[in-house]
Formats: sequence, C-alpha cells, structure tokens
Amino acid sequence: GGSIYFSSFLNEKYHAILNINLDCIGNKDNDILLLQYNDSKASKSLGNIISEALQKADIKSQLIKSGEYISDHQSFHDALCISTIKDVATSNIHTVDDTQEMIDMEYLETVGYQLGECIFNRIGDLEFSTEDNSRDQAGSNQANSKIVMAKDLTVKEFEEAYHCKLDFIDSDSIIIHVASSNRSILSEQPNEKQITDQKDMTLWDVRSLSFMLKSLDSIHFATYDKSNSYEVMAYEADAKQNGFAKENLTYLLRDGEADYYITNEESNSNRVICMIAENDFFLVHVTVSLQVSSDASLEDYKKYFQDNINTEYINGMVKLLLDEGGKQDE
Repeated sequence: GGSIYFSSFLNEKYHAILNINLDCIGNKDNDILLLQYNDSKASKSLGNIISEALQKADIKSQLIKSGEYISDHQSFHDALCISTIKDVATSNIHTVDDTQEMIDMEYLETVGYQLGECIFNRIGDLEFSTEDNSRDQAGSNQANSKIVMAKDLTVKEFEEAYHCKLDFIDSDSIIIHVASSNRSILSEQPNEKQITDQKDMTLWDVRSLSFMLKSLDSIHFATYDKSNSYEVMAYEADAKQNGFAKENLTYLLRDGEADYYITNEESNSNRVICMIAENDFFLVHVTVSLQVSSDASLEDYKKYFQDNINTEYINGMVKLLLDEGGKQDE
C-alpha cells in the first residue's frame, strides 16, 4: 500500500529513518495508550523511552511487540505505532460515531508534548538502520550506526560539506554547529552510499545551524520551507513555545534593512535578540544569544549587540539560505 511506497521513497532520500505512527489516539472511552514496536532494537528502545515519559505525565501506556491493530508502522524497519485501539471489532474507527466530540483534546496536547520532548532530547540515544529502511528490505540489512543529531564544523569543513562559500566570515573566529541535517554529514562513520550522497549536498540539506563565537555568544539560523505546511506549522509552534511570537517581542534596533527585536522577560527568561528574513520560498529565523548579565537593560543588550556582533555574518548567511530556497524552486 501507500506506506510501503512511502518508506521506499524516504529510503532514497535519507540515510536513516525512524517512523512514529500516531493512529487513533485521544479517544475519551480509552484509558490506555498502546505502544507497538517492530522487531528492531531501535523500535523497542524508543518505546521504552516514550513509555517512561508518558508515565511521568500520568498517562497509562502498555509496550507490546505486536497488537491486534495492523497499522502503517509495519512498512518500516525501525518504527513504533502509538494507538488507543485495543479491540478493532468494538472500536468506532472509520464509523459515523468517530466524531470530534469523542476526542480528549487536553490528552492529545499532553501526549504531543511528551513525544516532542522525547524526540528532541532522546533520539540521539538510539541506534537504528542507516540504509534499506523499508520493511521488505530489512532482512538483508544488518548494519547499524549511531545517529548523531549534531556536529561542530570549521568554516572550511562546512563549505566543503555543503558546497557553499562563506567568504563573509573570518574563518578563525567561529565554529559552525549543525543541529539538524537531512543527510549524511552528521554520521560519524558514513557508508559508501552516504559518501556518494554528500557530493551533491547544499544548504538545502540544513535546517538548523549556529555560529558559535569565541566570545561565547551565538547566532542561530533556523530555516523553513514555506511551501511545506509541516515546516510552517513547526515555525509557528517554535515561535509560540519559545516566546518569539510578535506579541512577546520588543523592538530593539535597526541595522541596515533588518529590524531586530528582543524577547520579553515574561515569555523567555533567557532573553534573546531575533530577526526574521524571508522571500517567496524560505523563511529564516535568526536568534542571537548574548553573554550579558541577568539584570541587563534593553540599552545594555543594544550596546552589547552593536559592539560585539558582526552583522555581516548574519546578513551573509541569511542571503545564502534565502538564495538556496530560490534555487530549489527553479
């Protein structure tokens, strides 16, 4: 079916896949969440991590190797299905009784938050397959490697990895921290297929990176594809959760054509300076974290920023990222 095709399609694009299939959760008449894992080390490990997190949030869960409900996670090698369906025969799934009134929205929000915490904070603990990830190919794949979710690169290493030129940066002044990448530069021991993939990597394969300055200040760039509804939703969620929404910002200064804002203390105790740049294809959210005292005033932030942050670094990187979005649309 569709999930089998989808797993094969993803396998051609990514060097490692871990599928979390949310299927019918939040029904008010169910009191336990079933975590069904596939026959792989990563699947069971992920199930244990999520089960532990749910328990702390007072959500009952049961970890099982297989269940009565057959779902799309079985099309993947490393996968977990999360569902409240214990008995298909008595479930209201795909019936006229399956209405919005049957859903516990608060429960959904709690589960979603716990899953997000697990993915962001614990996924690096897992070991899972790095090639032939679709279920029908899994039998021939015995190679596992540690997934590295972040990597620190020099400017030269970054330029070589992503085939770009950062000639606006003093190469001795920063380290580039790549926090998320679509492809294999983040693998410590890439296989032959991954090495081949690296030859055509560009900035399109990066969604999150930071310039780590010698002063311990940092400049973070998060990019979002505006044609991808999931990435747009991710941006909106990030802005709300981290205090970057417009109502939580105070205007700080203008540099060239860019307006910089600062987060309010009420929404973010670790105040950061932020700026948004966009074109028809990409949105780039820039946040600058400064080494200032906890009682610093707005003027203190403004002066420190102007004295210590080279905005040519920001302008140059933003231009590269926005231009890359335009290239992908051609």
